[in-house]
Amino acid sequence: MAPTQVQVSNSSGVFPAAVTPGNTIVFTVVEYSAPTVTVTNVQLGTTTVAGTTQLEFPQSAGGTSGDPTGVCIYLLPNVQVSGQTTVNYTCSGSVICAYAEEWSGLGSSPVQDTAGSITATGASASIASGTTGARPRRPS
Repeated sequence: MAPTQVQVSNSSGVFPAAVTPGNTIVFTVVEYSAPTVTVTNVQLGTTTVAGTTQLEFPQSAGGTSGDPTGVCIYLLPNVQVSGQTTVNYTCSGSVICAYAEEWSGLGSSPVQDTAGSITATGASASIASGTTGARPRRPS
């Protein structure tokens, strides 16, 4: 079965319908804070999903304001929780956006394509997916 995007959340990480058990969630938080940014305790509803993994967390140096910005991406694989619509988390900074995608067809143990990389340095940091760009994208 080919991976299929099932639904996307609003900008607060809330899905329009309950997540289907067996599917995977890709969750992204963009935040800023001084002196550092952190994202922890990512859960579906009030349940920690087994195998939850932080995939990437590049951070800028802060630019002229001094506040670094971070883009944190988590994978919540093979969700086994019924009836939940909200991805909850704890962060140290001010959230710009918390966005989630539900995917089917990734199997029970999806993994990140590690051929790509994300780098962030200096005040004008750039974020790139590396040579493969193999990360889920919303269909156009």
